[in-house]
Amino acid sequence: MKLKIRKKHQRTEAQETSYKLRKAKLITFTCFMSIYLVLSICFYVPIENLINGDNNIGESDLKIHFVDVGHGDACIIELPDDKVVLIDTGPKCDNLQNYISHTFRDKIKFDYLILTHTDSDHIGNALSILHKYEVDTLFRPKVSTRNEEIEGSKINSDEDYAKIIELAKSKNINLVYNWAGHKITGDNYEIEFLSPNQLIYEEDNNYSPIIKLTYLDKKVLFTGDAEELVEEKVLSRDLKADILKVGHHGSKTSSSYAFLKAVAPTYAVVSCETGVYSDVPSKIVLNRLIEVGVSENNILRTDQMNSIIIGLDQSIHLWTSGCADKVFIKYYYIMIVVVILAYGIIFQSTIGQKR
Repeated sequence: MKLKIRKKHQRTEAQETSYKLRKAKLITFTCFMSIYLVLSICFYVPIENLINGDNNIGESDLKIHFVDVGHGDACIIELPDDKVVLIDTGPKCDNLQNYISHTFRDKIKFDYLILTHTDSDHIGNALSILHKYEVDTLFRPKVSTRNEEIEGSKINSDEDYAKIIELAKSKNINLVYNWAGHKITGDNYEIEFLSPNQLIYEEDNNYSPIIKLTYLDKKVLFTGDAEELVEEKVLSRDLKADILKVGHHGSKTSSSYAFLKAVAPTYAVVSCETGVYSDVPSKIVLNRLIEVGVSENNILRTDQMNSIIIGLDQSIHLWTSGCADKVFIKYYYIMIVVVILAYGIIFQSTIGQKR
């Protein structure tokens, strides 16, 4: 009688051990999925407080990616006819490449690459882009490299700038000088260069073209690092825009009151990095934006929001990548460590109970 009871007891222990192991696996899987979902929400899903309370950016026909490249500029424009424009490439860092790899899985061709001027925080990744991706047309400043001579133009002796132009020529990429009047047109959109309109500028920043993108009834103004001198030259044009990419990272050398008043944007995007320069973005410029009607919540800064995506159709939609392009790798490894520790603790607890 005792033997029968013992067998029954042993059989129950085995069932309990099996149950506990299954439970441990289930808890581990639940922990893994919970952590994954939390990170996905934090770093990939658009924030809840979207412009107009709308998160239909995936359905937008035109998308603009203001990529967080630190102190620099890089904007990717996905056009309705599947063409893609890249305005500047940021400084020499991995941010742009990581963003392209994550967002587009590297399956992207740039129909137009626009280099606004020769500063390293705007052309730093151009060589990498030209090596890795197909580019049809390169818009470049009308500035000679050390290995060429453009009649009447200024000469820039920067080695990287020379290599960029040489590589573009070797790949038979169509080269076009940035100049007022150039237009790129397609399905319900137009991209127009409003500047530059003179050959020689003392400041290299002023070679930056002011570019106006019009899609349906929505307008976006890109300014590169163009300073007040150039802004003044285009005041006679229709500058009204819904979205302004604030000039020169928010520096007070750009964004004059007269210019901002003429643009009268609803939203302003500042591509900058806090701590690199003490006056960028300038409090003077931020106050001017508010004075011309931009609410404080509509001043969108990459140093605060990281990469920003704006979708255009009949409305304006906003996503932010959170910290994805900067800290995803760090949190990915943290997630793995947490899951391993959780599994170890649960497994150890199960074995301990078995003993």
